[in-house]
Amino acid sequence: MPSLIELVLHPDRRKPAPEPAPVSLGPAFVVGSVGWLVALTVMVLWPGVEVTSAVIATCFVGVLLGGLGLLWARRQR
Repeated sequence: MPSLIELVLHPDRRKPAPEPAPVSLGPAFVVGSVGWLVALTVMVLWPGVEVTSAVIATCFVGVLLGGLGLLWARRQR
């Protein structure tokens, strides 16, 4: 096994990097968007919770960005 110094000085002796594994980002964007939608619903419907416009805007932007991410992920296939 070559030493670390040898690998740093001679990068051509390293093993080639493996190919990246294919990953589907669509489910991650869906889960994130649903999470923000649930948070928005809970904040609006939960009795006794003071909801500011910043909370609603944050949840709405989370849902919106998740939707845009889902569109992007589908176009990248």
